[in-house]
Amino acid sequence: MDEPVKPRIKNRSKILERDRTELKRFLLELDGQGVDANDAQRQAGERFHYTSNAMSDFFYKEVHAEVFKRAQEREAFERHSTMFEARQAKERSYKVAILVGLALVALFILGPDIPLIWNSGGSAPTESRLDDQFSPSDAYATCKAKLQPSFESCVADTKEGAWQACKQIFMDAMSDCTDQPR
Repeated sequence: MDEPVKPRIKNRSKILERDRTELKRFLLELDGQGVDANDAQRQAGERFHYTSNAMSDFFYKEVHAEVFKRAQEREAFERHSTMFEARQAKERSYKVAILVGLALVALFILGPDIPLIWNSGGSAPTESRLDDQFSPSDAYATCKAKLQPSFESCVADTKEGAWQACKQIFMDAMSDCTDQPR
């Protein structure tokens, strides 16, 4: 049998007062979901049965100002969050620079005691340890004079993990040069 034909609802050309608040809410909801203004007008026209001209007039008279205001607020928020992230990255780079500077100052202050600190497990050397392990000799001074420039140029490299690589190379070279265990 034939299916009953649904009556075709004619699209209205004027917005009814009872639909205004619901229509405005629907359009703002679509804007919040990121739907383009033209697509939002088309969807609202299909849902509420209005012509495209009626929807366009309604949108630009009653909704456009609020949509524009929301778009500006979103842009301002994105600008602020981008600036905040950039500021945090800049602070991190300052912290890294300060740590590298402190490491270089420690290297300059400790000087010849660095191999002793590494060999002792990280604690600072005492005078008795210095006397037991190394006596001030010409061999140590000669090795230090030979290796110091290459160690400083290695440490000047700011790449990630450069400090550990330089430390390992310097320790191996000092033990080879002085014939002392690491």
